[in-house]
Amino acid sequence: MNDMKKEIGLYIHIPFCVRKCLYCDFLSDTADDKVKKDYVNALIEEISQWKEIIKEKYKIKTIFIGGGTPTCLSPDLLMHIGDALSGMTDYVAEYTIESNPGTITKKHIDAFKQMGINRVSIGLQSANDDELRRLGRIHTYNEFLECFELLRSEGFNNINIDIMSDIPGQTIESYENTLKKVIGLRPEHISAYSLIVEPGTPFYDMEQSGKLDIADEDTDRQMYHLTKDILLRYGYKRYEISNYSLTGFECKHNLTYWKADEYLGVGLGAASYLDGMRFSNEMDLQRYIEMHNKKEMHNEKESSIKSITSVKEIAEKKEDVSILTKENMMEEFMFLGLRMCSGVSGKEFEARFGVPLRSIYGDVIDRFLKNKLLAEDNNSGRIYLTERGMDISNYVMSEFML
Repeated sequence: MNDMKKEIGLYIHIPFCVRKCLYCDFLSDTADDKVKKDYVNALIEEISQWKEIIKEKYKIKTIFIGGGTPTCLSPDLLMHIGDALSGMTDYVAEYTIESNPGTITKKHIDAFKQMGINRVSIGLQSANDDELRRLGRIHTYNEFLECFELLRSEGFNNINIDIMSDIPGQTIESYENTLKKVIGLRPEHISAYSLIVEPGTPFYDMEQSGKLDIADEDTDRQMYHLTKDILLRYGYKRYEISNYSLTGFECKHNLTYWKADEYLGVGLGAASYLDGMRFSNEMDLQRYIEMHNKKEMHNEKESSIKSITSVKEIAEKKEDVSILTKENMMEEFMFLGLRMCSGVSGKEFEARFGVPLRSIYGDVIDRFLKNKLLAEDNNSGRIYLTERGMDISNYVMSEFML
């Protein structure tokens, strides 16, 4: 019976941080201990709503606790979340938590172990303290090293480090120095992102007033290619536009997204894709807490929640619910799949949608093959972005919208 269950990923959102970074537009903010506790209680209540459905229909293959900074929660609150997942984690192969230097203690690591967490992602961004200050980060490079070494000493052998290019005032030389320092630590995975200036952030306001000194497009491309060349030299293979790993350490949870497989998101603003439906949670923190606060639920409402037995019943109570058409699913399969260096499989496309890939996308594929933005492996039937295609990936992917 278990083999009949569908494998999914589970994302858990923790919307808190010690201090908001100047570039961050994620759904996160600072909060006091009471708000954090109330939120975790609400989160646990939401998890309980899903528990029977998950146990009946799905196998959770990966868990990713993200934010925000999940490790700004106390170890006890993290353990409460872990306890709420009891009975749902029997098949989990990868269990990740995001963290920032300066927020992990030995007690946090003890909680990780008790919860079954086996992968930790650390937000370094830069090995240059001046660049960290310009980003509004709360830590120094030495504090990052202490965090990394503590995790290693406690037996964690699957660690990701986030780094960033195009930081204000950053040079190619300082970025290369960050790369080499990170490589010297031999983490299993490295995520290397370019800074994106998003509306609503302090960086956006600075850019609009001409006060943000960031790299031009040519320098950005130099940093991108430098990342690939240096990391490859030291055994880190790029498997997605911005992600590199040692062999066997690709992020299984993120591959769920890029392969357009199903996942459940719980917590403030978290998105889900289940049973052909895409839906998301309430984005207002206080409202989310009130919605999932047992003490404020009427008996009738509480009873109705406990009796829910289908994804559709829960989804209909969520925000931004949409039922994906076959065309929507094809689009997502293509533009998410092309993020991966292995690209998309024609055989898998046909197995999933019942029609040959070229019957839908033949013209656009042939055009990009001719322009050398796409390449094709005739043996495997996979189509993937070339190096030139990677440089203008957003344009290429947009052409696969139906």
